[in-house]
Amino acid sequence: MTAVRNVHLEVPNPVGCFTVSVVNGDYCYFYYGVDGVDDKGWGCGYRTLQTMCSWIRFQLEALKRAAKPEPTIRQVQEMLVEMGDKPSSFIGSREWIGTYEVSICIDEAYKVPCKILHCRNKEEVKAEIPALLEHYRLIRCPAMIGWY
Repeated sequence: MTAVRNVHLEVPNPVGCFTVSVVNGDYCYFYYGVDGVDDKGWGCGYRTLQTMCSWIRFQLEALKRAAKPEPTIRQVQEMLVEMGDKPSSFIGSREWIGTYEVSICIDEAYKVPCKILHCRNKEEVKAEIPALLEHYRLIRCPAMIGWY
């Protein structure tokens, strides 16, 4: 199996939706089990990170700059341990990662800072929709939305 490139181009716009904002530029969508690792139930943060990293890689390659490949789940775990965010027992575990870990991994691997918008409930998420739309209007890179 391989990651799917530019999957958003194949998805129809939602019925009744007045505003649609999408990623600009190439990326690969990483999904559960794409690399043979059975990560159903705990791998969504890793797969989102890999998807976001692929967008960065494609952007760097378009600028003729050196770009690292997307990290494997194990490499992400090792990076978090090396940064002091997780204990060594985290490596090889099935512990999930969230938006915070994704943001520090992107910053560490690609030197691209991330912005985290904290929302505690649906009303706060709705209040951030204008900021998200502005993000897609100006920057147009993938965004991660975490939810418990």
